[in-house]
Amino acid sequence: MHWNRILGFCFLTFSLSAAAWAQGGATGAISGTVQDVSGAVIAGAQLTITNEATSEVVRQVTSDASGLFSATLLPVGSYSV
Repeated sequence: MHWNRILGFCFLTFSLSAAAWAQGGATGAISGTVQDVSGAVIAGAQLTITNEATSEVVRQVTSDASGLFSATLLPVGSYSV
């Protein structure tokens, strides 16, 4: 009976620690709608997302048929689009 408790405790500890390691770092996302000055949406617009601290282009995305775009899993920081 004693060994069952020890094995159960080890299994539980291992399971919880594996879940903690899987969390990864903090990320963010940028999403929006591309519109012209009259408010009409622009489909197929090419957008470049640049990290303002490093001037590095981190993502290039294209707006969909509704003018929507999304860039997910970006490292935390300030970006220009």
